[in-house]
Amino acid sequence: MRQSIAILGIMAFLISSCKTEDIEPNQRFDLTNSLNGFQYEVCVVERNVNENAIKNVIFLLDVDDLLPVVLDEYKAIASTRPLVIIGVKSKEDGKRVRDYTPTEIDSEESGKADEFFGFIEQDLIPELASRQIIDSTSIRSVLGHSLGGLATCFAFTSYNSMFDNYIALSPALFWDDYVFFKLENDARDSILQTKCKVFLGVGENEDFGMTNGFSYFADIIETYYSSVELSTTKEKGSHLGSRRKLINRSLKNILE
Repeated sequence: MRQSIAILGIMAFLISSCKTEDIEPNQRFDLTNSLNGFQYEVCVVERNVNENAIKNVIFLLDVDDLLPVVLDEYKAIASTRPLVIIGVKSKEDGKRVRDYTPTEIDSEESGKADEFFGFIEQDLIPELASRQIIDSTSIRSVLGHSLGGLATCFAFTSYNSMFDNYIALSPALFWDDYVFFKLENDARDSILQTKCKVFLGVGENEDFGMTNGFSYFADIIETYYSSVELSTTKEKGSHLGSRRKLINRSLKNILE
């Protein structure tokens, strides 16, 4: 059962990327994860940034797929709030399962989410600060969809003070027989009082594994996390069909 769910999850989410060649980043650089030596490419895209306003910074997972959509929906909501998108991806192809999952299933190509977010905390954020891309006043969000949504939820439990907003869209919380909920339960006492926003979204026509995990996590936050500002939404459509609307709603939530 555990293995079959994992295989189905991997097959469902290894979708082809919509590349971002037509989007010129303000900055692009490579950075090494000091925890494991993995190499990452970082791209920085800025909109409406000025010296006198607080920056809204989104650490965007699956940047090749999601960056065009995020920029389109940012334009659609007509926000003038300063936005900085930090896209982080492995220099090796096909490593999203490795980086976005919290536990290892049958292969070293999974279960490295802790090291991925450790990289963001120990290596990437200091580098961004040294380049004056972010500062102590910046409002930090992490946004992920599908396996990226699972990673976002994991960041909430294990890196609860690193972001102000946790945006988990169609999170694949069924990974490894819903092991995320054990991780959340184990971490709960140490993160109950942390103040942050959590935005959870899912498509109305997604499968039971996706919608069940979404509902259960929302119930947990409402029951135990009184310091967390929770927003939830269900949008029409399937796993991919609902994605654009979910991104639109999440941007409105953090920018308006």
